[in-house]
Amino acid sequence: MAGRGSEKNQRLVAIDGLRGVAIVLMFITHFYRLYEMSPGRSKTGDLSVLDLLLKFFIKVEPLTFALFLALSGFSLALAAQKFQGDQVQWLRKLGKRSLELIFWSSLLFVFRRGPQWPDFIFSSGPLCVIGFAALWFGGGLKSTRPKLWLFFTTASVFLATLVLGAQSLTVSGLNAGNGGVLPDFAFAAYGIWIGMAYAEKGLIKARHVCILLGLLGLIGFATPEAWTHFVKSQYVLYGNDETVIGWIRSLSHEVILSSYFVSYWHYTISATVRLAFPLAVLIGSSLAFNKSFMRLPGFSVLVKLGEYALSVYILQLIVLGVLFTAKVFPSEAWQTWLMIIALVAFSYFFVRARQAYRI
Repeated sequence: MAGRGSEKNQRLVAIDGLRGVAIVLMFITHFYRLYEMSPGRSKTGDLSVLDLLLKFFIKVEPLTFALFLALSGFSLALAAQKFQGDQVQWLRKLGKRSLELIFWSSLLFVFRRGPQWPDFIFSSGPLCVIGFAALWFGGGLKSTRPKLWLFFTTASVFLATLVLGAQSLTVSGLNAGNGGVLPDFAFAAYGIWIGMAYAEKGLIKARHVCILLGLLGLIGFATPEAWTHFVKSQYVLYGNDETVIGWIRSLSHEVILSSYFVSYWHYTISATVRLAFPLAVLIGSSLAFNKSFMRLPGFSVLVKLGEYALSVYILQLIVLGVLFTAKVFPSEAWQTWLMIIALVAFSYFFVRARQAYRI
């Protein structure tokens, strides 16, 4: 029993490192989109090795975001288990943290596209999804029957997704916009189930949950449905400016308002089930070989980024917003990779400084 307790209390550096991997993969996908918007980008169709590498990481973007959500759910389960206060104190702490994430997500969305209602509140990006997922699932993790709570909340996510899909309905904040909660919440639920098992019985029970999730994921491969589909969101264009600057200008000047559409990809229900398999493999392997990963070169950098994943993610969005507003776009693949490497290095030194000076 003592050995199991020490196992659960050890620092999960591999999970931090895996979270760091997800962060870096998000850097790549977001900077690739900045590269795509470059007016100076070559349109000849000749792709270098660096171009092909960027395109590969774009292909795995659905797994990247799902992994980020699952790891957030895993951490939420461990945080609930370690929290010493009562349920009211837990809800207060959870609500404060969740609202902070939703606030930052909304602020950065407004900076990029103006106050587009209702997306800037309910569907503003991954941070928004994580914030609402924490509220949706986390409220019952300190209840008397947390597993029953998690079962019904997880089932409700799949049921709501199926109902909306059957009716061909799209609702901003649910299954439309920049990060609707359906079916994305399911990935957070996968992570919470693994985290609850690990907090309760350590690696042994966590392994069993990972096996069950892996089997669930294999079932999803039995259907031919695509991994993602696109949903269009209609936004207001302020003159010829889609950013917050255009919106501010429209308040004091006569600006012609028009509309434009942005297509956001969303998971299909089959993809949501399928992704349980790689998520279970990645998280399960990280738990099983926790200390072994530290021998990998450069892994300590990923661990440090993973420890402060949400802060690093916000930092990345701020940098992207500044570059977009200033019209600074990489016109070559090598420039895109250079920006990514520079942001990884800057983020690493940022979190080191935050630790040293308790920022």
